[in-house]
Amino acid sequence: MASCEELPVELKEAIILELSPRDLNNLSKTCKSLRVVALPAMFRRIEFTWDAKAADGPAITALLRSILETPALGKNIKDLTLQAVNYRGFRAPGFNGDILLPGHTHRIPAPDWEMFEKALEACPCEEKGECDDTTTREGNLNAGIAVLISYCTRLESLQMDIQLLMNNYRLPAMLRSTLYRTLGPWGKQSWFEKLTQVTITQGYGPLEKEALFHVTEQYATNLPVPTDTFLALFYLPAVKTLDITLFPNVDASEGLQKDSGRHTVWPFPQAPLALWLTTLRICRSPALPATLDLLLQVTPNLTTLDYDLFTPASKAPICLDTLRQALERVRRTLKHLTIKLDVFGDDYGVDDDEFDTPAEDMGVVCRGALGSLREFDALLTLKASLPALYGQVHAFDPSSLANILPPNLQRLVITDDMWNFMAFLWTDIHLLRLLRKFITGEKKHKEWWDQAARLPEISFIADTEPLWKTATPHLSELVVDFERADGENEGFLLRPEQRNLFKKLCREQGISCEILYYDVNKVLRKHLSSDVESSGVELLE
Repeated sequence: MASCEELPVELKEAIILELSPRDLNNLSKTCKSLRVVALPAMFRRIEFTWDAKAADGPAITALLRSILETPALGKNIKDLTLQAVNYRGFRAPGFNGDILLPGHTHRIPAPDWEMFEKALEACPCEEKGECDDTTTREGNLNAGIAVLISYCTRLESLQMDIQLLMNNYRLPAMLRSTLYRTLGPWGKQSWFEKLTQVTITQGYGPLEKEALFHVTEQYATNLPVPTDTFLALFYLPAVKTLDITLFPNVDASEGLQKDSGRHTVWPFPQAPLALWLTTLRICRSPALPATLDLLLQVTPNLTTLDYDLFTPASKAPICLDTLRQALERVRRTLKHLTIKLDVFGDDYGVDDDEFDTPAEDMGVVCRGALGSLREFDALLTLKASLPALYGQVHAFDPSSLANILPPNLQRLVITDDMWNFMAFLWTDIHLLRLLRKFITGEKKHKEWWDQAARLPEISFIADTEPLWKTATPHLSELVVDFERADGENEGFLLRPEQRNLFKKLCREQGISCEILYYDVNKVLRKHLSSDVESSGVELLE
């Protein structure tokens, strides 16, 4: 049997790609020939996690020391993931409610700081003063992270938790300065020219869903990250995917100064033109439709858009007409569209003795509607709620889905966004009637004032040919995702016989159907399991 050392280089590389980091480390210590192929693979993907509850942080200084000693190793890093858990970027009431960020709990050890100072001198800034700020003190983690990223000169994918950007001025300054040199008369620089994917996430550790929701509320109204940090990402020369949590709302009203031709919103005099950007995901974001419109003006080749609006009620009504205007800018290229709308009450800052109206009881939540998407010929998948598609129309007589959905649609997901809001008055009956008309061409046989209570008696009769066959002939999958609409469904989603009947009707039409609904027993089991797990008690099967 031939030894691993005698194998062809191509075969060695294929085997090495399947090994874990620990195995790669051991393999690199065996012989020089294996070290040559194992070492680059070890550095290809780097993942660091800072935990507020852990005394020790990741070995960032050891990594930088290796890169400084062997600069070629930095070029091997293609995928860099920096995570932060159990941190908080806002003041909270109660004991120990101060701001807690990674730079507060983890610092660069004093013996290693001299190495970082020398590395800082090589920071790729046009002027070194741009990278100097009040946070650049001995041992500061922000400086360490910026230095590390600056030495990853062939980075292809960067993922960071939002907490690592909070009150971090060095990294944005370095990014801005490097991009300025790329855009200016100095020509393209090597740094960032390979970066195709940037992901900004929101990491908290094992927080309950409700606690995470309120944390997101705080960040949605007051995020301690400069807006330019997000906007500068659109200038990256090769970026294809931007996946950004908590993208801020931008005051796009200033726009373009007619006298100078300068954009006052963007961080540079000229707006970017992200020709390579095909995927844009904006998650749990307070960015209103006007901000999205600003972004889509510079992304002419976008094929995938996820727009997840998470905004306080004080910003309502949401202008769906502006959202539609934004989508028109990518109408010819857009293939996959997800629209998620979530409005929360501004009640966390209200005193207990003050009256606060829940967002669900608002009289006017949105203006306009997305309306007909019949001209979106390229659109293949659509995920949206009925309030987003129809706006605040009367739920008793909405326009047919055949007049709304794009002609080449293959997958449709109807969600429960704002389903509980009084302004829309959608019910299971309206949803069922809309879907039955579209899928089977049937209409409801009778109308009763108490139809919710008489759901078992409701029947449908043939009316027309199935509308989907001519409106969306390529439709093959339908998903009704109502997992969050707790307690508001009168029967269609809660009754197995109704769900099974509708799925059967879809199958007869050649369409696969999945119905996700709020299952209180499933939720209770999940909470019970979580409570038992946290207590350390084992459940008997």
